[in-house]
Amino acid sequence: MTSGLSGSPVDSDLFTVRITDDGTARAIAWGAGYESSTVTLPVTTVISAMLTVGLQYNGATSCWRCVGVA
Repeated sequence: MTSGLSGSPVDSDLFTVRITDDGTARAIAWGAGYESSTVTLPVTTVISAMLTVGLQYNGATSCWRCVGVA
């Protein structure tokens, strides 16, 4: 999830990621640029369902912090 990103996020910027698999549950490898908070980053998709992950940039750690999963 860290390759191909561009831009210069600042503290509290928001980013939404939507992931849908191909009918088979898939592992998600977030990489070092993402972190869990009180909400844990999901590690697999849900078969044939759109997974939406809300992220907020944490300037103190230079990571996108998971703030919601639906």
